Amino acid sequence: MEPPSSKGDLDGLNDRHKKLNQLLEPKKYNFETDIQVLENLERSSTDMESLLTEVCSFNAFDAKLSIADSQIEAFTGKLLPVMEYIQELVDQMTQKYFCFEEIMPSEVFRKIGDLESFSENIRVKIEEKESEARQGRAVRGEYLLGVESFQSWMQTTENRMREKSLQPSSLIEFLNELKLDLVSVTKEVDTINKCVQVIRQKSKNEEYLENISVTMISLTHQIKTIKSWLEENKLQEKDIQLKLQLIFDHLQSSSEMEPPSSKGDLDGLNDRHKKLNQLLEPKKYNFETDIQVLENLERSSTDMESLLTEVCSFNAFDAKLSIADSQIEAFTGKLLPVMEYIQELVDQMTQKYFCFEEIMPSEVFRKIGDLESFSENIRVKIEEKESEARQGRAVRGEYLLGVESFQSWMQTTENRMREKSLQPSSLIEFLNELKLDLVSVTKEMDTINKCVQVIRQKSKNEEYLENISVTMISLTHQIKTIKSWLEENKLQKPAMEVLEEILKLEVIFNTITTSETEMKETLDSEVGIDFLNVENELKDIRFLTEELEIPDSDIEISFERFVSELTVRHTELTVDIGINNDIIDEDNELVV
Repeated sequence: MEPPSSKGDLDGLNDRHKKLNQLLEPKKYNFETDIQVLENLERSSTDMESLLTEVCSFNAFDAKLSIADSQIEAFTGKLLPVMEYIQELVDQMTQKYFCFEEIMPSEVFRKIGDLESFSENIRVKIEEKESEARQGRAVRGEYLLGVESFQSWMQTTENRMREKSLQPSSLIEFLNELKLDLVSVTKEVDTINKCVQVIRQKSKNEEYLENISVTMISLTHQIKTIKSWLEENKLQEKDIQLKLQLIFDHLQSSSEMEPPSSKGDLDGLNDRHKKLNQLLEPKKYNFETDIQVLENLERSSTDMESLLTEVCSFNAFDAKLSIADSQIEAFTGKLLPVMEYIQELVDQMTQKYFCFEEIMPSEVFRKIGDLESFSENIRVKIEEKESEARQGRAVRGEYLLGVESFQSWMQTTENRMREKSLQPSSLIEFLNELKLDLVSVTKEMDTINKCVQVIRQKSKNEEYLENISVTMISLTHQIKTIKSWLEENKLQKPAMEVLEEILKLEVIFNTITTSETEMKETLDSEVGIDFLNVENELKDIRFLTEELEIPDSDIEISFERFVSELTVRHTELTVDIGINNDIIDEDNELVV
């Protein structure tokens, strides 16, 4: 550097030296902190390796909804602090070495980069597991719906075969109906097969895969009954035989299938590539053609009114996948030609009158506008029906998964109760496990409850709604077996916490099994009984706590939430009716 040429320059240089001397104090530039950073990075890397192992080993595809959600949340909770630490460390080290115009030590730089890359890989893995869990739940639900639909159709068909065997005169009609049914069933079986292929590729649950194989064999044997019936009655229906063979082959096949052909591009159907120059010829200016146009518009309007009635009356929510798809396709097939015709007519009439600087006749203009608006409304209705069908299928699938999961858990629990009845020494451990299980089961039942509420609002299938009610009553009775077992064995303190979780479950069951109409009709007789049962349960528990000398405060804390829920439920149910004075005081509060 050149020497300063003036006193001012010299003063400036001295100031700079002072500042640098302050920065260069030993405490400002401490390499020991780098050693500490390296140790922290080493520990974080070890933690991240363990986390990656956890994430990779988690079987997300087969996991229940509540377990998958909690596990993903736990993984994310471990990862985020490390990612935040990395960002803080990068800022801190960069600032530290930038002050001294030094390069960050290569070991520190490398370790930070490795950890940053590692944590990013884990984040991607967690997202993959989340996606995998969603896919698993969707595919299993679709598979269950398909099997349920097939078995329902098979049962109906077997009943009709027995009936038709006694009425030879109507066999031809039955065979024609069977032929149409088989088209829909083939699509259902194709969907089942695709779901099975995905499950076999992704699932690691050997028991579940074995159950699928057994189910597929069962469906194959059911198809054979139709073939045997045709042979016994000497009915040579080649078309039906071919369709049955195709279904039979699909059920036996485990090979990959070609994806379904995509729907035509609807937007492409509205292209306006017309030879407008031809419309400019004088012969096109014929007022008689307007009369013809009005007649055509009138006919199209009538057709669209019929189509709108069809669309509105179609029960999309309860429809099977194949029926919903074919019906939506049929509606669209009727609508599109009319929309194309409207567009062509608008082009034609506009060009015709524009050429001669005339105004289009008001009647024609109004009719075209009305039909265009009408057809657009129908298009929106068709989209609503398509969305409704998807919602129905998703909700029914989620409901089936929840019920299957509950029944599986209940069966396992009953087996363990019988086992634990013979091993009193391990009862406490079993009760603690049961308490944890019930937290997860309550979440599952909450999901079932939401599905049932949607189905009851949207479904018009009385038989299906009745089946749901029967299933819910059955599940209610099953949960009571655990309560009975607790009472019979006169168990210790952990039993109270288990009973609290069971009572929460019963609140959900009562919500599901009692519709609004049933509430109004049966409230006088049932509400009092419900609360008497609750009072008896609480008395039993109070007696148990006195025997074990457990403080009242423990019980009050344990049941505070439950009593609150029952009080709210009672208040909602007893707006315009009398209440049980033995249990509810004048302030509408539960007396315990």
